Amino acid sequence: MSSGYESWPFRPPHARSVDESARWWEHCHTPAGIESALQDQPFWSVVTGGTGSGKSLIIENLERRESKTSFVVRYPPTRWPGAKQCWVPSGNHLSQIMAEASISLREFFSANPGKLAILSKDQRGFLRWVIEKFSGPRSFSRWIDGFGSDQTDLFHDVVYDDIYPDTTTLKNVRDQIDELVRLVCKLGYRRLLVIVDLDESDLYQPLIWNKDEKPLEHLRSLLRLSDPTRHGGFALVATMPKRAEEKIIDSKKPLDQIKLFHIRWTLDTLREIATAHIRQAVGKADAEMTDFISESLYHEMENWLVAEYGEYT
Repeated sequence: MSSGYESWPFRPPHARSVDESARWWEHCHTPAGIESALQDQPFWSVVTGGTGSGKSLIIENLERRESKTSFVVRYPPTRWPGAKQCWVPSGNHLSQIMAEASISLREFFSANPGKLAILSKDQRGFLRWVIEKFSGPRSFSRWIDGFGSDQTDLFHDVVYDDIYPDTTTLKNVRDQIDELVRLVCKLGYRRLLVIVDLDESDLYQPLIWNKDEKPLEHLRSLLRLSDPTRHGGFALVATMPKRAEEKIIDSKKPLDQIKLFHIRWTLDTLREIATAHIRQAVGKADAEMTDFISESLYHEMENWLVAEYGEYT
């Protein structure tokens, strides 16, 4: 390692280079106890925790680890119903999720055109339906025009049919999820994984929402979708800020069909995390925090964390 001091371990993810990110995950990341459980958790999961507790980092690591075995679809709050940039005006959560899935599928097949040939005719029909239904006919025609004749010929006899007219009736909801899951499994994935990273600022940011929208109500309606979409090959993992958790989740009435995970750090683990970062920054594998700050200042920092956030974070 180089001598001196390097700042990259403390930079936010978007400010690190590819090499620095790889080094950070290898040397600085200390997994939260719930990360392995999330990887194997079926159905819906919600990760809660205070500000700065690492919710987004857990989601990022889940996506990083699962991307080869799960077909991952990100569903940011900026695409929710009521958001200014939602994909389907007046559409519900399932409409927006299906729109995001259709975009991810287009990107996947554009990068892997040979995979289109393994789909059955019914699956190609569903693929055309999900693209046209939630992104429009021109989106499908623009997308298919980007392929060679080997791929376009596969859709020669596949006409658009509105096979699922709505995203509200239980049968249509479950059938859409089932077809989507079967399609991604045909591509070699074990499941469809939807990821929702909800920051507290997302709920109160006027630039995101149309006038008079109530984001907390949209969060409630998203969570109510867990039962209609229940499928062994469909999982959703969402983060939820503490303030939203306090308003949405009643500890006496747990949410049906949803597994809750609360991030809790011990003081020893936080010290381990800080030490790992310092060692990378100074290039010394045996460096300790007390090499740079006094023990009394360290304890003052501990007390400040609890006073500021109510817990170690």
